[in-house]
Amino acid sequence: MDITEKAFEIHIVAHLCQVHGYRLRVSKQKNGARDSHYQKFLCLDWEILLEFITATQPDTWKALEKQHGTATVGDKFLQRLTREIERRGTLDVLRRGIKDYGCYFQLAYFQPVSTLNPEHQILYHKNILSVVRQCHYSAIETKDALDIVIFLNGLPIFTLELKNKQTGQTVENAREQYAKDRQP
Repeated sequence: MDITEKAFEIHIVAHLCQVHGYRLRVSKQKNGARDSHYQKFLCLDWEILLEFITATQPDTWKALEKQHGTATVGDKFLQRLTREIERRGTLDVLRRGIKDYGCYFQLAYFQPVSTLNPEHQILYHKNILSVVRQCHYSAIETKDALDIVIFLNGLPIFTLELKNKQTGQTVENAREQYAKDRQP
């Protein structure tokens, strides 16, 4: 039986993907090249975010394309999103969405309290949960990685630093790692 941290990570990620429908994403390819979808400077998965927005709010996205131009709309939207996350935080942006040039975007749809609005049920089921194992996050310390990061519609909502008591590590080691070894 493999009791390494890596085996624990693989088991958790496999369970999330196979049982709960999460999408597995990677932050580093085997040859060392970075995947284009995960942008560590912005800490988001642009492909998933764009897929979610165009699937749930296609008319609003087209309206924004008309204002910014098709070639630059993604960059302009990301700039606005980044400013809003820095100003309000990820959780508030997920809860309240963002406005860009008069176009309002929801970045998540929460579970409806009733089934009276079927459209809201459909939108809720279009949320995309994804997971990245060994998520590289630092431009300076390029080997630094979080064990697991969970994303909602391309935005990070949880980070996990796994420890294994059988290898002599406890939750205290994880707390210390977050407090002292991680750049906020």
